[in-house]
Amino acid sequence: MMGNKESQGRIFYDISLDKLVPEDDYYRQVEKAVDFSFVRRRCRFLYSHTGQPSLDPEVFFKAELIGFLEGIDSDRKLVRIISDRLSLRRFLKYDIDEEFVWHSTISRTRQLMPEDIYEEIFRAVLEKCVCAGLVDGENIAVDTALIKANASMESMERKRPELTVEEYRCRVMENNPVEKSNRIPT
Repeated sequence: MMGNKESQGRIFYDISLDKLVPEDDYYRQVEKAVDFSFVRRRCRFLYSHTGQPSLDPEVFFKAELIGFLEGIDSDRKLVRIISDRLSLRRFLKYDIDEEFVWHSTISRTRQLMPEDIYEEIFRAVLEKCVCAGLVDGENIAVDTALIKANASMESMERKRPELTVEEYRCRVMENNPVEKSNRIPT
């Protein structure tokens, strides 16, 4: 007899991202290998102690890492993919029912981030990924020095980014323009 699958439309579910994302997921490995807590400490001076909470700088740089590793240079596409993939939601600490930020929030955060701080933090994150053997270090320059990743992790395929950090940042900035605000600088 041929089956006929229909949606049951339950009201309550007993699920979590930890149960749904496999233990050997690539971004779980990144999470284990890279301590992102330095990002918030490094960015602290850029933020006011008053006003509305901003996009968490750790989330911003994790999203930038995802874009870089997956070859995504459009913030709209990045947000769409993050919203759709459970492993990315888990990596960014966004639950299943939690709405991810708008693409313009990512673009605006990137625009407001001083270029030297952005590159310093992004290169530090990449260096940690290369040293952990998660990213192929053949073509990634970190502090103008090429790093080879000799880690032996046969069970995992390393990401091989197509662009350098500079090429990626330029392409992302070009593809995600932000309207200038009428706000008076403080």
